[in-house]
Amino acid sequence: MKEFLEKFLALKRRYGGFHIKLLYLRVEFVIDVKRDIKREFVEKILKYTVAVTRSSDVVGQLGENSFGIILTNANTDGANVVAEKITKYISEINFDHDKRILDLYACLTHELFILKHTDFEELIDLVDKNTQFLTVGIKLKELVQ
Repeated sequence: MKEFLEKFLALKRRYGGFHIKLLYLRVEFVIDVKRDIKREFVEKILKYTVAVTRSSDVVGQLGENSFGIILTNANTDGANVVAEKITKYISEINFDHDKRILDLYACLTHELFILKHTDFEELIDLVDKNTQFLTVGIKLKELVQ
């Protein structure tokens, strides 16, 4: 993920003309679940995320329960459409199990924020600290500064 983001930023600096957004997602389990079941849920969400993004976007796992999507040439509304689809998918997982198993937290960053924080680990740490709880119908605010 880090390498893809660096390449997109280098292309952006050199040629301009397109926009980059980073959609960061973190899954939190609200009940005690075994590690292998957690992994299974995260893998399902990751596969679904790949299915609902465009071929020009990059999806990658960042941590045990977190992943990011580099959205190329996307505006805030487009990023919110992706977040809404994933949120609905998670609500279906919870519904299928007759109880709330997991919550989704997300953060959407503008390319200016990404360009300002060039150290990848620092960027992810800042983004993680600025996540907001997502439920169906909630729109993400874009983190610019």
